[in-house]
Amino acid sequence: MKVALYARVSSDQQTEKNNSIPSQLRLLHKYAEDHNMEVFKEYIDEGESALSINRPAFLEMIFETKKQI
Repeated sequence: MKVALYARVSSDQQTEKNNSIPSQLRLLHKYAEDHNMEVFKEYIDEGESALSINRPAFLEMIFETKKQI
């Protein structure tokens, strides 16, 4: 199965609390590997609130996924 990964932080404080983008991506890649998933792309939003629907990488991921269906 092919999958896309999405990582996001909204503040420097999250980054300092071991929730950094690299930390998230390491965990996501490990999960994908452990479950025989093929990662085809990473989407990253920095400084974007989870409450906002207008996150650029998130919207790109949704758009790209809909094109594949």
